[in-house]
Amino acid sequence: MAKANGDPLKRSLLTRKNSSGMSDPVMQWGVAIGLLISLTFLLIPRGTLPSKQLDAGDIVPRDIKAANDMLVEDVESTAKIKEKAAEAIREVFDLDPKLSEAIAKRVLAEFEKVRKGYETHAAEAAARGGAKRKGRFGSADGKGSLRPPGKSPAPTGSDARFEGTQAFKTLEAGFFAALRIQSTPHLLRVLRERRYDPALARDVVFLLRKAMEPGVAGNRKLLDSQAGKGISIQVVGEKGLREEVKDLQRFQGLQSAAKGLPALVEESRVGKNARERRALAVLAARLLEPNLTVNKQGTESLRTKAREAAKPVFFNIKKGEMIAREGERIS
Repeated sequence: MAKANGDPLKRSLLTRKNSSGMSDPVMQWGVAIGLLISLTFLLIPRGTLPSKQLDAGDIVPRDIKAANDMLVEDVESTAKIKEKAAEAIREVFDLDPKLSEAIAKRVLAEFEKVRKGYETHAAEAAARGGAKRKGRFGSADGKGSLRPPGKSPAPTGSDARFEGTQAFKTLEAGFFAALRIQSTPHLLRVLRERRYDPALARDVVFLLRKAMEPGVAGNRKLLDSQAGKGISIQVVGEKGLREEVKDLQRFQGLQSAAKGLPALVEESRVGKNARERRALAVLAARLLEPNLTVNKQGTESLRTKAREAAKPVFFNIKKGEMIAREGERIS
């Protein structure tokens, strides 16, 4: 009887034990989750993490504080510093000291072409039985040797006939086209009177070298705008900047250099008379080219490097420091 009565009791105890055993893990997980939630609220203050990313113009939904010490770039101040560094860079100008020599070679070559035309015509006239003439370009045997430099032959009927031919007109037109200048009646008269004498070419070359030696600026207005800080000189064909120049008065503008040529002609005592000196000044002025030109690419390259080298400005934000308050608009 006791055994029978004991069996139900044993079964009841076993049932309660099993039921209690099944519920223990559930309770443990519940306690863990609750503890995790509590710790989350304790460790992360209200407003530390916004619910979403805020853009310019958005309203702050709640106070935002710094979770840690941090450095935040001051974008506006950094941009100002970079631009200031770029503005401090001097404008770069290219100086081409060989340009006058390149022009000189063209001038001498084109004078020689026309001069050869006169010689060839004189030689052909002599070969056809023309009279021997002393002081001509060519000799009686038609070889057409040049006179010594600086000595121009006297005008002759043969030369005048040559100047009326299509061959001469083509040759003379090519002269001005090659030099990229326009003729004037006065200039043509002097050149033909001297039969495109190489001595005239040498005088023009001398004037060009003297006028271009200090540097002739193509953009005088831009050059003058740099008077406060000067310019950097980059010599064409060389690496690196040669010098920084603050005295910009040493350079001339293209117009002022051209206007100064008549005085330079008088000082240099070139030309046989006033008409020739005037023609030389006109020819040199038309051949004048700027050899000091702005190098925009070189300038911008240096300014870009200056911007990159400029150090940014940072805000020092402390942990817990208020960044934005609830209701403020993000700017």
